[in-house]
Amino acid sequence: MSLFTFFNPAKDYLIAGAVRLWFNQAKKHYGNMTHINIDSQKRSLDIELDLKGEATPLQINIKNYRLIDESGETYIELSDITTSREWINALLGDYPDLEKRRYKVPAAVKVLL
Repeated sequence: MSLFTFFNPAKDYLIAGAVRLWFNQAKKHYGNMTHINIDSQKRSLDIELDLKGEATPLQINIKNYRLIDESGETYIELSDITTSREWINALLGDYPDLEKRRYKVPAAVKVLL
């Protein structure tokens, strides 16, 4: 096991904490992120959101992501997304371009990358 492999889970944990903190402050009008697990080796994310107006938490599984550096900014592109809501999965199936959108990585998170 390389030293890099050893520290990856710790780095993933720190980044997950920063993402959760950012979401819960910047996007609190949607609800709360109650859980996020980042596996940078597999490039996957597991997220749980407790959204306002929803009776049960939303589970999101992202099987693939990639980070893109462009013009001094960092973006994340998500793909292979499934959720605990059948209608959201159907929407993603009907509009696959929704998965391929880039999202700017917040400065508070970028600092840890």
